Amino acid sequence: MRTTSNDVLFTCTPPQILPRDITMYAKLKGLSSTEVNLKTYWPDNENCFGFLIDAQIGPEREEREYIFQILVCTPDWIKKEYSEKKIVWGQYKLIVFEYDLKTIKSAIERYVESCPADNWETLAKKIARIGRPIYPIQASDNPTKENNEA
Repeated sequence: MRTTSNDVLFTCTPPQILPRDITMYAKLKGLSSTEVNLKTYWPDNENCFGFLIDAQIGPEREEREYIFQILVCTPDWIKKEYSEKKIVWGQYKLIVFEYDLKTIKSAIERYVESCPADNWETLAKKIARIGRPIYPIQASDNPTKENNEA
């Protein structure tokens, strides 16, 4: 189901201006992390945490998927980690105010599903605004996906 409501804070393309001839959409096919086990992880401090998530994303109607890496963190974690630097760029970060994996996954899904394009190259560039592209994978090539998927 495509997002069309006004409750989405950040989308790729506002629903009211979607071109009619778009042929491709992306889909979030899985989440995993090499830093935490997403099935069991709960931060010691819900207001101060940060970890990398690998979002497996690919064309909606195709098997292939690609990893886009996103740092999920809180404002307090950013302050703790970067306070000496006085400034930090926000690229590839999903800043949250509390830990809620369901909300994190939903936010990524809403953004990804709001990105239309006429080919994968264009679509991947839009998705790369929020996640750092890592490398292409096939479902059977990702050993962490089965054990650490959300």
